Amino acid sequence: MLDAAATFFRRLAQSVRLADVLDVLLVAAFLYAFLTWMRRDTRPGTTWRLAVVGVFFGAVYLLAEAFSMFLVEQLLGALFIAFLVASVVLFQAEIRRMIDRVGSLSFLAPAAGSRDHQTVDLITEAAGHFAKHRTGALMAVRGRDSWEGVTQGGLELDGHLSLPLLESIFHEDTDGHDGAVLIENDRAVRFGTHLPLAADLPESSRAGGTRHTAALGLAEQSDAFVIVVSEEHGTVSVAEGGRLTEMDSIGALRERLGRFWKTHYSSEAQKQRWWSRANVQTACLSLLLACLLWLTFAYEPGSTQRTMTVPVAFRNVEPDWMIGEPQPAEVTVTLSGSERAFRLVEPSELSVSFPLSELKEGANQLLISQRNLDLPGGLELQTARPPNVNVMARRLRSVRLPVRAQSNSPLPDSLRLRTDPDSVDLMVPRKGDVPVPEDIRVEAVTLDSLRAAEGAVQAKLLTPEDTRLPEETSRSVQVRLEAVTPP
Repeated sequence: MLDAAATFFRRLAQSVRLADVLDVLLVAAFLYAFLTWMRRDTRPGTTWRLAVVGVFFGAVYLLAEAFSMFLVEQLLGALFIAFLVASVVLFQAEIRRMIDRVGSLSFLAPAAGSRDHQTVDLITEAAGHFAKHRTGALMAVRGRDSWEGVTQGGLELDGHLSLPLLESIFHEDTDGHDGAVLIENDRAVRFGTHLPLAADLPESSRAGGTRHTAALGLAEQSDAFVIVVSEEHGTVSVAEGGRLTEMDSIGALRERLGRFWKTHYSSEAQKQRWWSRANVQTACLSLLLACLLWLTFAYEPGSTQRTMTVPVAFRNVEPDWMIGEPQPAEVTVTLSGSERAFRLVEPSELSVSFPLSELKEGANQLLISQRNLDLPGGLELQTARPPNVNVMARRLRSVRLPVRAQSNSPLPDSLRLRTDPDSVDLMVPRKGDVPVPEDIRVEAVTLDSLRAAEGAVQAKLLTPEDTRLPEETSRSVQVRLEAVTPP
């Protein structure tokens, strides 16, 4: 069994390409973004449990493949796909929310800075406004922990934070004014949300309402910063770290919220958060999952050889060139590579192709190589039979020649044949041993067909060997009978 494992990893090291490394890294980057979002927006620990299950399935599958345990391999392959499908179904609401928010991801948002102070000032101003007008309010600013598992209900909003928006949410005539508004960065993501209730309030607190109990309950179960305004007393309190504190002034609230904001949302905090232990673990897990996915679905050990017969073709041929019939017209090639690479090849569309730049005037002997086959990555040309293709290439020039009609039977002396047009352009070799013809003949016509037509008939132009008509020239002319005027 150890020998089988050693052979498996040796083949793996020999078959990995640069494209495979880039493939894994791109998938790992996508998984990192997805897992980071899942860690933030789902119940704590859910993401890690799912990831551990995925890694376990992948690891057992690879062991089964390495030790040729075919039944286990097939079973786990099916279970792994079912696990992926079940994850999508289970988190369809979260995935939908992620898609809705994709336009506001951090890498698309403008840089933090003065906007941080504007958001802090806005929230502070709103709290002071509510306290002055004795309007009850409950505003929760998210920290690092997910609050999906501890908050309930509410309506999705994802709106830009503003004072009119907050005033409309906590207006006493609106349905959601008794709930909390959830704030992430400078966005109000949800309102009318129910927060978990604390077991009891501290005796020193003058407030004993449901809002204060809910604010303290969320602060006990997450690292959120919760601002609660009492409509009875007009006071502003802050719940953070499992403690509820009444603020002496709006300035004290601004200072405390500013410290929280600097820790969680400033540019420096974002950079430090990226290098946090959780993010490093997520990056490693993403890379591991990407490797397992590649080994499960993309990696195919060993190499396969296939032989096929393909035609010879020429590309980028200019109009003033004539390429003769290649000898041979078809070549037998043997290719090697993985089954995955062969699935990307359509044999009927494959050809040995030579560009015009490889040709010279006269006789050419062309060597078949890898560059003459349009192969996907992972396939290599092993042999070609025959290894060379012979072809004659000529550079052409245009000459104007008269058209000569002919009949399949002698004409009376009183009649003659006339063509329309009476001359056409012909492409002939610029140099070489091919003589320039005196005229261009047409296929023979019969007197009966001319008399029956009572006018002209169409006749095909017959081009001499190693010549051709320009592409824009018609391949036929009109032939008619004409009386000869006696002298």
